[in-house]
Amino acid sequence: MFLFLVQALIILIVPLIVWWPLRKLIPLAVVQILAGIALGPTLFGTLAPELKAILFPSSSFAGLQVLSSLAVVCFCFTAGLHVDVEKVRNKGKGIVVVATSTFAFPMLVGLMLSDWAYDTLPSLRGDSANALSFKVALAVCFAVTALPVLSSILQEMGMLGSRIGTEALSIAAANDALIWPTVGIALILARGDSLWSVAMILLSFNIYLMLLLFVFQPILMKWVNSSSSGNTLDIRQKTILIGGLLASAACTEFMGLHAAIGAFLYGAIMPREVKQAMAAMVGPLTSVILLPFFLATTGLKVDVSAPEIGFLVASILIGGLTKFLSTAIPARLCGWSWSDSMQLGAFMQCKGIMEVLVLAVLLEAGTISIICFSTMTLMAIATTSLTMPLARLSQSPRKSVTKNLAINNIRGLDG
Repeated sequence: MFLFLVQALIILIVPLIVWWPLRKLIPLAVVQILAGIALGPTLFGTLAPELKAILFPSSSFAGLQVLSSLAVVCFCFTAGLHVDVEKVRNKGKGIVVVATSTFAFPMLVGLMLSDWAYDTLPSLRGDSANALSFKVALAVCFAVTALPVLSSILQEMGMLGSRIGTEALSIAAANDALIWPTVGIALILARGDSLWSVAMILLSFNIYLMLLLFVFQPILMKWVNSSSSGNTLDIRQKTILIGGLLASAACTEFMGLHAAIGAFLYGAIMPREVKQAMAAMVGPLTSVILLPFFLATTGLKVDVSAPEIGFLVASILIGGLTKFLSTAIPARLCGWSWSDSMQLGAFMQCKGIMEVLVLAVLLEAGTISIICFSTMTLMAIATTSLTMPLARLSQSPRKSVTKNLAINNIRGLDG
């Protein structure tokens, strides 16, 4: 117990201390990932191997991994809670166009890069990868935008309630709604040893999805509406809903997919009336306590000496530019000013925790190798670190934060 408490203290507090003076420049998640890398073999293991063996012995990793797995389930659940397709649709066709573009274009360019990488850089392939699963997996990594980290960036910049801020979060939520089904496709392709096995996984997943949407969701909505008052849930209801979360995650894990898929879908189908209450309960626990363990254990896997340098440079350029251009240009065509369009594009390249989580799922499935994982994690760190400086740079010098909070009458994406 003493060792675990010391590890928890290091994992939770040290990144926060390091990040505090840098909070105007980079999100906390970046520092937490870097802290995990520093605790691994690259830095801590090289400079102080004896101390590392005392503080983070190999025998303790199993306990940390349990918390990390729980963090994945809870984080994907909260990401699903933020998905509201109807809300995005109601904002008008402009935001639908931008949301589609900011996912589809990076995905398309990622497919072209992965097609080249599969033949040229075999070290990037995982043990279970085939050509199609690897290409889909790598491509989806370029389409990711991290909603929670983006929210913290907007809050730090005083733009959480601004027009740009709310539209950025809506687009990021729509992005999440597309990311996880695509990850599921990559996992199905990787798990299937034959067309028959792929068909069986697809069939079982579709049955599960239909039951979730047309049986479980209506029952859940009826039960919640008949036994709750507004957005308030009692301890019995919360416990049952958390039980449903674990069951949904277990179902997709049993199918040969990942628990993250089931957790996300369960959050997405939650009745709108209780999403806020569940997010208020699970969100703080996940972000404050569980996620640092996931980021630390993930960082421990990263080998800074492993990445393919040429592929890393290409990934940073493609990961940043495709997101930026696929957001800024459609936004401008929908009536935004160039300044606002470029700032929105800067926000969309924030990959953060969601990218690392997708990579961890793909690594666990054997779709990508540890070299690819390390390379793409460094890409996520780079693009996320650039988000806030580029957003500030794109901001019109004549616009103050106060003005940003009052631009609701400007012609925008809902026009």
